Amino acid sequence: MTQEELWPHPEADWLLSTYVSIANQVGAFASITLHVSGNIVAGDLIGWREYMSGVVDEELANANFSDPESKDGVLEALREPRRWLEAELLDDEDALAGPVGFIHLKNAFVYSGDRHMEAMSSPGVYWRGRLASVDGFSFGTPSAALESATNVD
Repeated sequence: MTQEELWPHPEADWLLSTYVSIANQVGAFASITLHVSGNIVAGDLIGWREYMSGVVDEELANANFSDPESKDGVLEALREPRRWLEAELLDDEDALAGPVGFIHLKNAFVYSGDRHMEAMSSPGVYWRGRLASVDGFSFGTPSAALESATNVD
């Protein structure tokens, strides 16, 4: 096996990739704070299945569609990739433990500079990012110190 086959994303942190693989296998892992291009993204690390289900079944199912009659068709079309991935992974049990390219969070908040991005306000959102774009990470999420810094008058 070549190095590329073992580690197709060498620019991504191998330890964070391991945690993401665990989350993909078990569904949820832990609260985490990511540093991405000068921004802070904090939330709960989850697997791709929970992410896809959450986005379609929670976020988009509650969205206002301009044409309400098309809503069911759109939601069904968005569920199809999840079904396809699940079917593919059932044939290859080791695939979930393999290399990953994306990280998924729920209850995520994005902080930029000294401001909490209003579009990402309570109760948090589902977030997906390229694993190779993460500059650093720590377990846990920002607490009152970060909240007070973002609520400056």
